[in-house]
Amino acid sequence: MAKGVLVDLSRCIGCRSCQVACKQWNDLPATPTTFNNTWDNPPDMSATNWTVVKYYITEKDNKVQWRFVKEQCRHCLEPACESACFVHAFYKTEQGPVLYHAYRCVGCRYCMLACPFSVPKYEWDKVFPEVKKCRFCFDPGGEYDRLGQGLAPACVSACPTGALKFGEREELLQEAKARIAANPNYVNHVYGETEYGGTSWLYI
Repeated sequence: MAKGVLVDLSRCIGCRSCQVACKQWNDLPATPTTFNNTWDNPPDMSATNWTVVKYYITEKDNKVQWRFVKEQCRHCLEPACESACFVHAFYKTEQGPVLYHAYRCVGCRYCMLACPFSVPKYEWDKVFPEVKKCRFCFDPGGEYDRLGQGLAPACVSACPTGALKFGEREELLQEAKARIAANPNYVNHVYGETEYGGTSWLYI
């Protein structure tokens, strides 16, 4: 069955452990700290930043509150990147992740235009660039494989508060709805259940 991750934003404390774990597991270079008048650091996803935690300030009952949202590839059930790629460099796996064959890529970057979440990023500074994004820690036959070994993605394993839960997508969807039903403070909606045909990452 297809895997997924449930993201419970009420449990996220913005520690960015997921960002660090992603870089460490995938051997991605560090990003220099920037001062851009926001709390987001790095500010956006890139070819070397496959996941970022965005910071938001909201107001509820006349109280200012912090909200943190982890962003990465949503691994759509019907990936627009795959549909747009005429050489089939992107493909959806039975396990859930959307993966990329670099050797097939012709650099047209249609995938970047098609993605509703603006996830795929190009290696603009490379002589022979590739498109990069989160691969759900699924690297069949490669050194970065966790999913194939029955392990949770690195970001999920690093989360200290349980804001991220890895498992079967359908089971996570049922758990998300149960949490919402048990707590009136949740918004009564599971983001990713149907958006853009559904995604493997579900948000409450």
